[in-house]
Amino acid sequence: MPRQMNETMQQYRGRCKRELNAANDALRLQPGEPVRWGSKHVRFSPTMIDRMCPMKFERLTGNDLVEFLAREKCEQEQIAREEARRKERETFDTRPEVQAADTIRYLIENDLRAIVGKLTSEEWLEFLRRLKS
Repeated sequence: MPRQMNETMQQYRGRCKRELNAANDALRLQPGEPVRWGSKHVRFSPTMIDRMCPMKFERLTGNDLVEFLAREKCEQEQIAREEARRKERETFDTRPEVQAADTIRYLIENDLRAIVGKLTSEEWLEFLRRLKS
């Protein structure tokens, strides 16, 4: 879009904005469609359109589309793995023996100074050895 002779800068910027908006409208993009938005590869959303400060949209095709879909699939797999780990941890944490152990740990940590003074170092070593076995 070169600036035309006898065209002021304000007119030139307005024409560029109108042409860019018209080009984006001509694409008739649907929500969720993979697009290049500036330098980013994202899924299209109608909230991305800014008529006052337009950015160029392009449909993703070829290798760009393949890479975008592969990256999305990888991200979804990672989210699924994290969700499975979270559910497993929640299941573990709801077990009554785990809750009892957590309560005991809290009580020991809370009263640590009083507890440490009650046993000698040999008794602590014996206690540790019994816990490990």
